[in-house]
Amino acid sequence: MAKLYERSFVAQLEQRLSAGQPLIQVLVGPRQVGKTTGVKQLLARYPYATHYANADDILTTDRTWLLE
Repeated sequence: MAKLYERSFVAQLEQRLSAGQPLIQVLVGPRQVGKTTGVKQLLARYPYATHYANADDILTTDRTWLLE
C-alpha cells in the first residue's frame, strides 16, 4: 500500500490540539488544496474524541449547525 502524502499543516494542527487546553481550530483556504484530506489524516490517528464539521455541507444560512 502506498503511503499518502501528509499535508504540511497537519503537524502544526496536531501540536495545537495537543496543547494544555486546545481551542476550536478552524481551517480555511482555497478549494482543492487538501484541507479535508489533511484533517481526516490527523483525526485517524488522534486519540481523543473529535467532532468534524464541514461548512460546505451546510444548507442553512444561520449558525444553528455550529451550536449542534
